[in-house]
Amino acid sequence: MSPAQQPGGTGPLALPPVAAPAPYAIEEPEPVPAPETSLGYTPGRILRALRRRWYAAVPAGVLLAVALGFAADEFIRADYTARTQVAIAINQPGILADGGGGDLSTYQRRQVALVKSRHVIQTAIDRPEIRALAAVRNSTDPVGWLERDLKADFKVSPELLQVTLSGPDPNELVLLLDTIREAYLERGVNKETTDKKAALGRIQGLIGEEKGKLVGAQAAVTKKAEELGAPDAIAARQRHQEDLTRLTNLRTQLFQLDGTIEGWEQTRADLAAHPPAKEASAPVRPADLEAAAKLALEADIDAQAARADIARLEPEVVEYRRVKAPGTSSPKLDAKERELKNAKDRLAARELAVREEAVGRLSHDSSRDYEFRLREHEVRIADLKAQIDRARGQRKATDAEIHRLEAETLAGARGIAALDRLAAAAAELEERIKGAKARADVMEIELRAPPRAETQERAVVTEIPNPAKKQKMMAGAALAGFLAGLLGVALLDLRSGRIDSPEGVDGHLHTGIVGCIPKVSPGALAGLARSPTGAGDIAACDAADACRTLLLNALGSGPKVVMVTSAAAGEGKTALSIQLALSLARAGKRTLLIDGDIRKPGVHTVFGEVLGPGLSDVLRKTHSLPNVVRPGPLPSVCLVPAGVCNPQEAVSLLQLRLGSLIRKCRPHFDVILIDTPPLLNLPDSMIIGRHADGTILSLMNEVSTLPATQAACARLRAMNLPLLGAVLNGARVKTPLGY
Repeated sequence: MSPAQQPGGTGPLALPPVAAPAPYAIEEPEPVPAPETSLGYTPGRILRALRRRWYAAVPAGVLLAVALGFAADEFIRADYTARTQVAIAINQPGILADGGGGDLSTYQRRQVALVKSRHVIQTAIDRPEIRALAAVRNSTDPVGWLERDLKADFKVSPELLQVTLSGPDPNELVLLLDTIREAYLERGVNKETTDKKAALGRIQGLIGEEKGKLVGAQAAVTKKAEELGAPDAIAARQRHQEDLTRLTNLRTQLFQLDGTIEGWEQTRADLAAHPPAKEASAPVRPADLEAAAKLALEADIDAQAARADIARLEPEVVEYRRVKAPGTSSPKLDAKERELKNAKDRLAARELAVREEAVGRLSHDSSRDYEFRLREHEVRIADLKAQIDRARGQRKATDAEIHRLEAETLAGARGIAALDRLAAAAAELEERIKGAKARADVMEIELRAPPRAETQERAVVTEIPNPAKKQKMMAGAALAGFLAGLLGVALLDLRSGRIDSPEGVDGHLHTGIVGCIPKVSPGALAGLARSPTGAGDIAACDAADACRTLLLNALGSGPKVVMVTSAAAGEGKTALSIQLALSLARAGKRTLLIDGDIRKPGVHTVFGEVLGPGLSDVLRKTHSLPNVVRPGPLPSVCLVPAGVCNPQEAVSLLQLRLGSLIRKCRPHFDVILIDTPPLLNLPDSMIIGRHADGTILSLMNEVSTLPATQAACARLRAMNLPLLGAVLNGARVKTPLGY
């Protein structure tokens, strides 16, 4: 049936141009309170979550019950408890203290570790009466069991070690604790005395060995000193120092000899280069001439007589002059003066003659002395050569002595080094002997002290078990574990914020609930167009009609365009669109159902139609609108399939031409329903919603989540798209009692 033949139609769908309706003046939305992020952990929602997740909650509860029951069985012991006590002196009795003060806690921890140590426990277990115990026989690792279960502490007193053990047999516990206590006293705390005695013996033996080594080391020092030619090490070092001093002096002497020899060789070379001249006589030196003249005058008789006369006359002349009266003459004085003058003239003449003779004699001697001077020159050169030869011999001897002393000092230095090593080894042995003696003295003092530990109390049973109490606690733990497992799975499911009932959704989404529709299978949707027969079909139709009534009341009069969308995929928007279209048709409303979900179309499959041509073909203008409008299962409903189109191209076409298509359809239909893709992460619904008069949000019971739904509502508010309400799909719709 074509749209023109439908009841209430206005003519063929070759639509005349109509004035486009004025754009909706969308009022500014009233401020809404911030949405809540959780639906609340009410008992009803927890029970619905358990019904929804029973397949996971029951195994989780069973596993947790088994785990808590096993843990209760392990940690809640229904055993006997026995104890024994050992009195231990914190401070070692005697002269030296072994503990106390700041080391008290350390000493106590050491004793606790000692009583639980493997060698103490192994000593106790090695006894035949302990090996025969059932607890030891039945344990795969009795030492590990006792290390784990044996308890030791100083809670009663700092000097009272209390050891406890729990088990099913009190007699075995008493015997085992007594044996462990004895092993602890034997191999533990009192074993320190035995160990100290053994250590003292070892130290004393070590002292004897070290003394023997010391004697050998001292003998080696003496022997090495004798090899160096000294009675002891000190004398050897002094002798070595003297050799070093002598070597230094010889090197100084050698240096001086080298300088002397070099000077003599230079003098000898100068003499050889300048021998005395043969012809030229050496000039007479004034000093020689004066000396020769003086000697000749002293030996000359005339000169001596003249001097004697002068010496005799001069005092007489002086005396005459003294006694002579002024202004008078004295013939004697005159005679004496003449005689003195003659004597002086005679002496002067004689001195001149003697000097001339001396000059002549010296000149003659000088010319005659050439051969003598030549021989003297040769003798001097020969003497220098002999001196040089003697100095060279002395230098050679000194050099040999230096080489000998160098070898001796080098050997002496090596000997002194070896001697020092031997002396250091001997000194080290002496220090070790002193240290060992000090340790031995301390141990001897400590060994004089009395025993440190003794039994304070033999093993006794202190606690008797109560099996009934343990069973009750295990049952309670298992029940608590089962309930905790159920509750944990339910809470994990509730944390996702799934919507599982219509109550409270309006308070969280701040939108009305248009209605609740029970879940209808895809195969049953097509059957709803015919007369419903089953109780389920009738309930589904009633629920859809209730939603339709609320929807029509919200739309008012006049043709309206309604967009049906959801927050995410799988929330029943396509089924809701179909049921609303069929319900509107049953109410006599001319209804057009447009499949706007070009990405994932599904309306055509329910009505048994092909996918194309459809909406995308009209938008591309490859087909006209009358060619794609197909009749539905009821007279008042028509269908426009999605068609086949690239999603990106479809978005552009919807943006450009969807408004024109809606304007053409408005005059011919009372209600236009558009099934759209989900709101979140896709632009299609927001583009289509701009041409719709209202939006219905489809929710799926126990599938839709509150955060996603709130995000979808926030997106509608941001785009100023009116939200008519939400429909909860898959909800349980109860029939009133008696109907």
